[in-house]
Amino acid sequence: RTRRKLPGVNIPPPKAKIMAAYYEKLTNLFWVSENYLFHAFAWYKYYSLCKEYNRGMSDEMKTTQASAVLLATLCIPTTTSDNNKGTSKSLGRDAIQSTVEDDIAKEKMARMATLLGFHTREPSRDALLAEMRSRNIIEDVPD
Repeated sequence: RTRRKLPGVNIPPPKAKIMAAYYEKLTNLFWVSENYLFHAFAWYKYYSLCKEYNRGMSDEMKTTQASAVLLATLCIPTTTSDNNKGTSKSLGRDAIQSTVEDDIAKEKMARMATLLGFHTREPSRDALLAEMRSRNIIEDVPD
């Protein structure tokens, strides 16, 4: 996405096979770094690319990858910001500091989501689950 256009030079987009390998490596990277949101998103992108461009993908491989996407998404911790709203008023200066830190963390997450192609400004577990439902990925998961 950040490729610059040079006059007279036509740069083709990366091939799906290369992008799939990229997202497969990102699944390991984000798992080791304990960034479960982007770990699940990398699984989602890897599965989507494989399903779309790998014509010889077996049904077993489809169900295995769809299960990995669902499990990775369910591993994302739920946010607790709604539970802490009432206590923030009584903390004063600490609440302001944590709010600033939260804003910085949200901005970093938004930038990372943009770089990885996540189609939302605020990436979350719910956004990824909604995307999975809209693309019918859950139907490929065995019961």
